[in-house]
Amino acid sequence: LLSELGPDWHFHYNPSMNYFDPQRFASNGREEEGAAVLSKYPIVDTDFVLLPRFFDDSEDNQHQRQCIRARVDVPNGWGLVDVFTTHLSLSERARDASVQEMWRYVVASSEQQEQEEEAQEQQQQQQQKQQRPTFQVLMGDLNAEPDTAAIQFLQGLHEVEGISTDFQDAWLAVGM
Repeated sequence: LLSELGPDWHFHYNPSMNYFDPQRFASNGREEEGAAVLSKYPIVDTDFVLLPRFFDDSEDNQHQRQCIRARVDVPNGWGLVDVFTTHLSLSERARDASVQEMWRYVVASSEQQEQEEEAQEQQQQQQQKQQRPTFQVLMGDLNAEPDTAAIQFLQGLHEVEGISTDFQDAWLAVGM
């Protein structure tokens, strides 16, 4: 994709699984699977969280899932935008646990940035304070229909253990 897009694009990739089998995979016998973010604008920070995995669940035990974050510096007044992407499990149980973990991760990423800014401000009064992310986007292959508990939770329509999100579904927000 990068060779087609051109040299000015930025990316972050994080493998979540490595497979080694010289009989099955490429000449080196290794294959990876993971998540990636491609961006037209500079990626200034990255991170990831491994999502819950249930080895006793036949729909979930084969793949480790993750959610990655790329903090993108978007020009024209946008500032820092956190882009999160994931590929959720086919297992309903794993998806339900994963969306809760992802929400905690999104909130913590925002709070971490705020704490880093406060420390930086105290240490370097003369430097301009780094902005907190102005926007957060979660995307990926969610492997779920709109009426499932995982999607309802992400849309803020369904609470789990007293916690709800404030995400908005972009597809619904623009009236598609």
